[in-house]
Amino acid sequence: MPNSGGPRSSRRKLYAHVVDTILLYGAPIWSTAAQKRTYIRQAESAHRRACLRVIGGRPHVSYEATYVLAGIPPLALLADERARLYSRRREDAKDEERLATLSKWQEAWDRSTKARWTHRLIPNIRTWIERRHGELNYHLTQLLTGQGFFKHHSQRYDHNQSAQCRFCPTSIENAEHVFYHCPRFSGERERLHALLHEVMTPEKHHQAHARERAKLARSCFLRPLGIIIQLNELLVKFNSNCMSASSERSRCSTPPCVLKTTLSKPKKERFEAPPPSTATAAGRSITSFISK
Repeated sequence: MPNSGGPRSSRRKLYAHVVDTILLYGAPIWSTAAQKRTYIRQAESAHRRACLRVIGGRPHVSYEATYVLAGIPPLALLADERARLYSRRREDAKDEERLATLSKWQEAWDRSTKARWTHRLIPNIRTWIERRHGELNYHLTQLLTGQGFFKHHSQRYDHNQSAQCRFCPTSIENAEHVFYHCPRFSGERERLHALLHEVMTPEKHHQAHARERAKLARSCFLRPLGIIIQLNELLVKFNSNCMSASSERSRCSTPPCVLKTTLSKPKKERFEAPPPSTATAAGRSITSFISK
């Protein structure tokens, strides 16, 4: 499935659950072996790829951020949960074991040293996965992971590129600067603040999710939908600006001598074959000349 376009994230998550069902076949038997990373690494790679398709993320998004954004626990925790359910075999045990899995997942999320920007936006996993509004897409995933068309992230792969913002030379162009401080998106940011009736900060991001979830329970869904639309508009505008800037740089990076040679290179004259009747007559005359 493509990152941009295609089914929405909720339907992609349904496909990911199908992958999990296949991977977790017989989990109560091999769940103890999953405690060793070497045994579960191959199955975990397939599980992570399915989660990446859910969020429309890039391959270099960390495992921890991928699972949190997709709302799907790591494969080792899911296998352990299946083993506990198999040993209990009670109808009411499913909810209890899922809460225990979320508790272990939250502890690992707080201890991890990776995806700290995502943890700053989504510190509480349960609040995130129990929300009833909003669909992830390719653009929103860039905001939540901090990995996308940001110079701070691109510098990791292109060491000749500067990480400074073009409009704010004293600031680093990362996700926080672009979406919360950069003046080139002040119009979109003001519309978002008008919807929230407050100034949005990374620390207030998860609080807004909790408030909107409570309002959604009272059948108020237009405001969270408007917030998602405003965020998506800002992200699309940022991506289009970055793509146009990169194309402009590639066009301007052409050496002048090559550009001059390309522009001043004369066109080759095409050889036009004579009509068939003329060619046949010429061939006959040459043949008769040789025979003589």
